[in-house]
Amino acid sequence: MKRIISAALAFVLLLAPVFAPVSSAAAPTDADRLLSDFVSALCGGSDNAAVEAYLGSISADAGTTPTDWFFITLRSLRPGIVCPGYASALGSFDASSENAVYRQRVALAQVYAGDPSGTAAVVNETAGQLGVMSNIWALILADSCLATGVDRRQIVSDILGAALPTGGWALFGSGADVDVTSMALTALSPYAGLDAGVKSAVDTTLGMLSARQNADGSFSSMGAANCESTAQVLMALSSLGIDALKDARFIKNKNTVVSAIAAYSDGTGLFCHTAGGGTDQNASAQAFYALCAYRMLETGEGRFFEPYGAPTEDILNGTESDASFLRACGRLYRLIIRMIAALTF
Repeated sequence: MKRIISAALAFVLLLAPVFAPVSSAAAPTDADRLLSDFVSALCGGSDNAAVEAYLGSISADAGTTPTDWFFITLRSLRPGIVCPGYASALGSFDASSENAVYRQRVALAQVYAGDPSGTAAVVNETAGQLGVMSNIWALILADSCLATGVDRRQIVSDILGAALPTGGWALFGSGADVDVTSMALTALSPYAGLDAGVKSAVDTTLGMLSARQNADGSFSSMGAANCESTAQVLMALSSLGIDALKDARFIKNKNTVVSAIAAYSDGTGLFCHTAGGGTDQNASAQAFYALCAYRMLETGEGRFFEPYGAPTEDILNGTESDASFLRACGRLYRLIIRMIAALTF
């Protein structure tokens, strides 16, 4: 049976370059320009050699934020790069004494370094430890490598159970927070087509987010418009397959989420927390991965946090006992599509 599936996959892979959308190659978008400028500013050059040299130079900071986010996003944007120094440093980093979400981020970086072996253990040890946020990132982590031995149904249920009556999520209080809400949507995005409860929550929350968008296209948290909140919305929309440049719900006065992110540029290619403020590493990291997620939507590469492919209904229900074949197929397909897309960037 697997030989038949492998043959079918090979046929699909041969056709993928023909049918995969490559609109960004014909007409570069603002997101493409922002990404190109960012990589040049961050790495001191835009070619793979510059990216690999940069990752080598920050290997000592592996296991920290925002460094891990730069690593994860560069690996997503440039799947052909090699980074043995960073991967080795991650492998020796001990995050066992850190909080749940910290451990989840380090484990996610290890997935992108090619070592998903400890993923399920981290998910099972940390899910729910810090409330909804640790459930959100536990689900993202589990799905990043299609980890088995994880109770996704329970994690999804816990996230849905933490939703506010009016839609959205928050760490505290009765009002939805844009950042937490967007992260929850990103985590739930693979299941919107597999679970009626998830779809209902997503639909309700999208309406709330649309109403919360500012006139300039940006989003606010704690009463202040900022880059990170705007970037998290772009990540959520892209994960859900919603084109933020075309969906009327997220265009205000002809201003889009992408154009709003551009307004937070510091002029060098990096980003500021607030418009006109100083360069901010966390804002830069979140804008970077959100823009990368949008580009992946444009080019048909799939969701940002799925380097091994999308979870199936069997994965959601825990009836897939061995996902290694799915991971291999998903990884091969994504790698080919991403390398084709990288040729246009």
